[in-house]
Order: sequence, then C-alpha cells, then structure tokens
Amino acid sequence: GCAVIEDELISPQNNRLVLHVSSGFEPADNVNCDVVKSFIEDRKKRVHVKDHLHAVWLCFRIPIKIRGDVLLEDGAETFLKQDSSVLQNIPTMVVFTKYDKLL
Repeated sequence: GCAVIEDELISPQNNRLVLHVSSGFEPADNVNCDVVKSFIEDRKKRVHVKDHLHAVWLCFRIPIKIRGDVLLEDGAETFLKQDSSVLQNIPTMVVFTKYDKLL
C-alpha cells in the first residue's frame, strides 16, 4: 500500500508508542521530501510533547555493487543534503536493511 505519513500506527502493546511511516525517497521525487520535511517541522511546533517526534529512523538498503546499487538513492541524498537541519535536535537512527543479501 501507499504510506501516509500523517496516519498513526499505534502499538497494541504500548499505546504510547506511535509510529509514522513515509513513502520512500524515489529519484527526483522532491514532493515526498517536501512532505516529510513539512511533517517534521509541524511536529516540532506542536504544543504537547507527546505530539513531538522523539526519534527518526532512516532505513537504507545495503547496496550490492555488482547490481549497480548505490548507498543513497537520489531522493534520500537530496533530503539529507538539501536541508538536514530539519532533523536538528531529533535523535536520528540509520538502519541498513537487506544485510542477508550479502551473505
């Protein structure tokens, strides 16, 4: 399906754990970059701390060189290079996925 960043995914085990998922950063897709930046900026301005973002997880697929993969797709690179200040003061974790493809 299509991810809508405004939709809250609330954990049934802990209703204080709320996740938001965005679509990926596709090459030359500045629209999603703008949506994500806007969402982050909006959350920073919220009055209640419970509505703030407490962490951001960036997930990147491990590139496989023989397939011509690159570490960051153009969209992700644009997001991080254009204005990474949007992430300022928010703990940010980078997760590399598909490690099993290297084994």
